[in-house]
Amino acid sequence: MDGLDGATVMETATYLAYRAKLAELALRHRVVTIFPFREQAEEGGLMAYGADVCAYPRVQGETRRALVRRFPYAIYFHATSDEIVVLGVIHGRRHPQRWRSRR
Repeated sequence: MDGLDGATVMETATYLAYRAKLAELALRHRVVTIFPFREQAEEGGLMAYGADVCAYPRVQGETRRALVRRFPYAIYFHATSDEIVVLGVIHGRRHPQRWRSRR
C-alpha cells in the first residue's frame, strides 16, 4: 500500500470475501478508507457509506456530521438519495464551525 493516500471500497463479492483483511490492512498501513458497512469503519476505516447515513446527526440544515473513532476527525456532509457530498474533514482540535467556510 505504499503511496496510497486513500481508498473507497465497493460492495462486491471480492470485498465480502476479504472484508476483515481489508480493514486490518487499512488500519495497519494508516490508509484513509471508506467502507460500505459501519462495522469495517469501526474496525479500521475512516467511515462507512452504507444506507445508515441518516443516522448521523444534523448540525445545520441538511448538513450532517460523522465523528470518526479511530482518528480525531469529524466529517461534514450532505446526503441525497443518490450521492454524498463531503463538505469537510476537520481534525478534532480545529474549531467545529470551520466546515462552514467550505464551498
